[in-house]
Amino acid sequence: MLILSLLIAISGACGFLIGSPFITRLAPADCFSRPADQAIIATWLGLLILANTFFSAALFSPLTPTVVIVITLILMIPAILSQINSKWFKEFVNNFSAGPIFAVTALTLGASAYCSQVIVWYDTRLYHMQVIKWLSEYGLVPGLGLIHSRFGYPSSWFTLTASVNHGLLQGRTGSFTGGICLLLLAVHFLIALLRIITGRGKSPDLFIAMASFLTLIIIMVYGIPNSPAPDLPVIILVIETAWSIVIISEFQPDRHHRFDTALNARLIPLLLAAGTVSIKLSALPLLAVAGCYYLFKGRFKSGKLLVAGSVLTFFLAPLAAAGYITTGCAFYPSSTFCVNVPWSLGAAQANAESALIREWARWGGRPTPDGATAWNWVVPWFAEEKVCSLFLVMSVLSVLVIIIRHAGEKHIYWNSSVAALAISGIALMLYAAPNWRFGLGYLVILPALTAENLLPWLTRQTWKQQGVISSAKWAWLGGITALVIATHIYVVPRPTFKPLGEVADITSMAGNDNPHFNLIRPPRIWNVQFALDEASGKKTASVDAPVSIDRVGDFTYYRPANMDDSELCTVAPVPCAPGRLNGLRLRDSGKGIAGGFVKAVTNNISQEKFP
Repeated sequence: MLILSLLIAISGACGFLIGSPFITRLAPADCFSRPADQAIIATWLGLLILANTFFSAALFSPLTPTVVIVITLILMIPAILSQINSKWFKEFVNNFSAGPIFAVTALTLGASAYCSQVIVWYDTRLYHMQVIKWLSEYGLVPGLGLIHSRFGYPSSWFTLTASVNHGLLQGRTGSFTGGICLLLLAVHFLIALLRIITGRGKSPDLFIAMASFLTLIIIMVYGIPNSPAPDLPVIILVIETAWSIVIISEFQPDRHHRFDTALNARLIPLLLAAGTVSIKLSALPLLAVAGCYYLFKGRFKSGKLLVAGSVLTFFLAPLAAAGYITTGCAFYPSSTFCVNVPWSLGAAQANAESALIREWARWGGRPTPDGATAWNWVVPWFAEEKVCSLFLVMSVLSVLVIIIRHAGEKHIYWNSSVAALAISGIALMLYAAPNWRFGLGYLVILPALTAENLLPWLTRQTWKQQGVISSAKWAWLGGITALVIATHIYVVPRPTFKPLGEVADITSMAGNDNPHFNLIRPPRIWNVQFALDEASGKKTASVDAPVSIDRVGDFTYYRPANMDDSELCTVAPVPCAPGRLNGLRLRDSGKGIAGGFVKAVTNNISQEKFP
C-alpha cells in the first residue's frame, strides 16, 4: 500500500506539471475559475500526454527506467520554465490549507489500500500483464498479435504501468493505474460534494458529483480499479470531458476571450477526447462530439482545423503505428486499415475478433446459442446485464423528469453536446459490445445532466446562504470517503473474497502476500482459477497449472501446461501464449524475440516442463 501510494502521488504530480501549461494557455480565469477544477483537468491532460509519449517511445525502445525518467523530465520543462505557470503555481499553492492536504493524502492511502489486493481481473491475467511486460522489456515488436490476438490491442494506458514494472516491483504494479483513476475520481467527487453541501455549488458540480458517485459504486463493487484495465480511464474520462463541456458551455466570453480563435478553452475537451481514444476505441463517440464542439461552436476557421489535426496526429499516430506493428491493422480489432505484411492478422481476423466481442457481450460471456439472431439476445440480455439495464432505465426516466419539470415552458434547458455524447456512446455500446465496462461513462451522463438541471431548485430549497469549506470539513469528509474506499472490500466482499483466502491458506504460492491487503509492497498476481460450485452455487478457487516451455519454428515460448484447464499466462516470462503456437518464426533471428514474429509453416518441437 505504501509503495503504491508513493507511485500514485509521484505520477499525479508529474501529470499535474505536464498538463498545467495547457490550462494556463487555454482556459481563461473566469471560465475555469476555481483552482481545484484546473488541477483535475491539468492532471488528466498530463497523464494522457505522458502515456502517449511513452507509447511513441515504445515503438523504438523498451520502456526502461532511463527512458521513462528522461521523457518525464523533458515533458515537465515547459511547466518549470514558464513564468505564467510559476505565477499560477503560487496562486494554486496559496489556496491549499491543512484540510485539503489531509483529505487528498487520506484518499491516496484509501485508494492504495483498495488496490493492494491480489488482482483477479481475468483480462489482466490473460493479456494485460503480458502486454505490459513486453512494453517494459522489449517495447512494441512486429507480429506481437500473432502470439495472441489480444496482445495486438494497442492502448497507450498500458505504458504507464510498464514504466514502473521494473526491479523489485516487477509483476506487482498491475493495480497502479487503477489506483490513479480511483483517486482522481474520488477527489473530484469530494470537491463537488463539499461545494454543494456548503451552498457554493454550481450546476457543473452537481453533474460531476452525481456522475462520479454512480461510477464509484459500480467500479468498486466489480473491482475494476484493482487492475490496469483501459476500460476504467475511458469511463472516467468520458465523464470528465462531458463535465468540461458543461463548464465551458456556461461561460459567456467577452470580447477579450472569444472562442473564434484556434487556441481557446473548447480545445480542452478535444485534447481529453483524443487522449481517451488512444486508450481504447470505445471512446470514438467522445472524440466525434468533442471535435464538433471545438470546430463548429462559434465561428469556424481554418486555424481550428489545423490545430485539431495536430491534436489527432499526436494522440492517434502512435496508436495507428502500434496497431500496424503488432497486427498489421492500424486500429485493431477494426479492419478498416489492415495491410498485407508478413505479420498481419488480416481484415478477416479483425472482423471475427469484433464479432466475438459483440457476441460475448450480448450473451453474457456464454457461447452464442444456436438460432441466435441480430435481435433475440435483447430480452435475456436485459435480465443478465443488470448494470446496463439499470442505467438505461435511469436515462429514460431522466429525460422524462426534464420534460415534466419544464412542462409549459417554451424552451427546455439541455446541453445538446453532452446529451449527444450520451446518446451516441450508448448507441455504439449497444451495437458493438453491450457491457457496462464499455459504456458506463456514457450511461451515467443523462442522470447526471438531469441532476445538473435541477440544481437551482435544489439549492434554493436546501441552502439559503453560502457556507465556508473549512479545513475541518475537508478533513472529515476526506477521511470518511477514504475509509469507505479502503474498507469496501470487507463490507461488501466480492465472490472471490473467501476463495482467495482459502487458496492462501493451502498453498505456498502466496508467499508473504495477503490476498486482501498488503501494507508495504503491492502483491504479485496469483495463478488462480475460479469456478462455480454447482452444488452450493458459490465460487471456488484452485491453483492454476504451471507454465511449460514449448517450441515453434526457431524460438521457444511459454504456455499453460494444461490448456484444458487454463489459458492464463499471468506474469510468465515472454513470449507466453495462452495456447499452442503453429506456423510462426522469428522475423529476424539475429535479434531474437526483440525483432518480432512473422508467419511461417513449421511444426512444433518437443516441450519440457518449466520449473
